[in-house]
Amino acid sequence: MTEDFIQEQMVLLSSKHTTIGYAAMNALLALSRKSDVVYPHVEEFFVLLESGNSYLRMRGLLLLAANARWDTEDQITQRFGRILIHITDEKPIAARQCIQALAEIAQWKPKLRKEIAPALEAADFSSYAGSMRCLLEKDRERLLSSMAAE
Repeated sequence: MTEDFIQEQMVLLSSKHTTIGYAAMNALLALSRKSDVVYPHVEEFFVLLESGNSYLRMRGLLLLAANARWDTEDQITQRFGRILIHITDEKPIAARQCIQALAEIAQWKPKLRKEIAPALEAADFSSYAGSMRCLLEKDRERLLSSMAAE
């Protein structure tokens, strides 16, 4: 039953109806945080990460972060640069979600912190509106501080 359910959620993940796609993502996130049953779909999450639709990009990103703990094949590690570029995603909310997802990745893949820190430090948030720029800068500082403390 689980594999059929996962397949169904994978189809729904790209739904044009935001609420359906969001619900599918949440179902897959819940499974991902309990076991590795969703990990075989990592390649599909990387495909979502390249979407022109920011909702799909962020679904892919959040699912990659949730599956970082199961990445024994280092698929996420090997293509980590494809994740880091979203620190300055064209959509500021996507950039925020990326920074927040990096905290989860850093938790499960501590070796990637040496790539996360310089990418965060180099990120230029000046193109975002003032209030969002402030939030991104706070997110960056929070993540850098938490990684330094560990």
